Amino acid sequence: MRDAIAVLAFAMLGLTASPSAIRQNDSTSCNLYNTGTNEMRQGNSAAAIQTFGRVIEGCQQVDVQATAWLQIGRIRLSQWPVDLAGARTAAERLTGSPYLNTPSAADGFILKGLVELADGRNFANAITEFKRVDRNVTRLTTAMAEAQYRIGEAQRLNHQTEAALRTFQDVTLAYPRTAWAAQALLSAAACQTRLGDFREAMESLQRVRRDFPGAPETDAALQRNTILYRLYLKGTSQDLVPVMASRKKYQNGLALAMDRQGRILLGHRDGLAVLHEESGDEVDAAALTGNTAFGVTDVGTWGNIAALAREHLIVRHMANLPPMRPVSPKADGVADEVEVLSFTVNWRGEWLIGDGKTNTLRKYTSDGTPAGVLPGRMKAERMARNDIDDVAVLDGDRKVVWILGRDGAVAGQIAKRGAEKEYDFGSPVDVKFDVLGNVYVLDGDKNSIFVFDPRLRFRTLLNLPPKVIRKPVAFAVDARGHIYVFDRDAQQVFGYQ
Repeated sequence: MRDAIAVLAFAMLGLTASPSAIRQNDSTSCNLYNTGTNEMRQGNSAAAIQTFGRVIEGCQQVDVQATAWLQIGRIRLSQWPVDLAGARTAAERLTGSPYLNTPSAADGFILKGLVELADGRNFANAITEFKRVDRNVTRLTTAMAEAQYRIGEAQRLNHQTEAALRTFQDVTLAYPRTAWAAQALLSAAACQTRLGDFREAMESLQRVRRDFPGAPETDAALQRNTILYRLYLKGTSQDLVPVMASRKKYQNGLALAMDRQGRILLGHRDGLAVLHEESGDEVDAAALTGNTAFGVTDVGTWGNIAALAREHLIVRHMANLPPMRPVSPKADGVADEVEVLSFTVNWRGEWLIGDGKTNTLRKYTSDGTPAGVLPGRMKAERMARNDIDDVAVLDGDRKVVWILGRDGAVAGQIAKRGAEKEYDFGSPVDVKFDVLGNVYVLDGDKNSIFVFDPRLRFRTLLNLPPKVIRKPVAFAVDARGHIYVFDRDAQQVFGYQ
């Protein structure tokens, strides 16, 4: 029994487990584990949690109980909004009696570390938990490799880029044939890109393709290598190649974003449209409801939920949630409405909103409760966040891009024009990050996209076709580096590579 459970390998948040790893027996409660894993595969997380709870209550086999606790914890951590309390409870149970001697204990310490990261980016606490996965806890190579990889990811999130790179390289040396080595090479490439070592980053990605043929990471490596080739080897000016055009036309399109499924979100005069990234077909839509005088101003995501900003509220579409009306508290107890120009959401579901009335950035909890104002003033016409919690803010008044750190302080700036005159903005209208942390700025006047590396150094100019794109007002970048642009004159979304 113990050997069967020990061969379980989970990917990232690992929401599946092989039913064959649980030996069939006469206990109905133990056999319910198979039902729970099937419910997870079908996306029925609530039912799966209930089923695993019945396993824990009724099955007498400690190893099976432990894997049930592990699945519950992973579901709690992956659902949206994240159930941190539930995930923490599962992790605490797994790393205490009677489960500390089961093969799932190592996964329990990893789960505890992930909870620390998701709770408040508690990096030191997270790394401490990951380091507890040693040979006193497990003999599983996969668990050891994952724990080491997670340490590197915590360092990368904490902007300890050089330390993270060394950790990822250690993973590839110590555990070269595991899936975590492939993940480590992808993350190493992100670190190398941030450090300006672009050729080394491309070599790391080539190693994924060479050493892990057919693995899921191979496609990601190819896509990221394509991005690096375009930005760092093809020169400082290049024409984009068209690959898609939306089937429908949309009046007054204002904003574009990508959702977690890789689909295009378009905010336009009449509401929200969800477009397929390959065909341009509209696969879902939501019309404006309520006071239509509140025009659309921005679009994005709140976790896995599409969110549409209107002048004084944010609507979370396709979810049974009320509109959020952000307000600005005053000393006399009266609250002013906020003029929502733009927004972004952090890892905990908290909001950062650009207030056009006061030209300030305001913070709100996930339920819309005011949580403070960032220092300084800027007209945040557009915002974007990368995977290590930096926020790019397009300041419409100054025509510059500010880079804010996790604490909200200014950590960098892309000026209106380069010191060496290598670029000069005309009228920047949108800003985005790509998967490697490069910064893209759409210029409506110059019909081009300026690209800067993670160190905010100008790399290349991407030229949009003038006969197709005449008035670009918004764009988005997907994980492949494909660029989607909404043109106000054509009233369409166009895709390029």
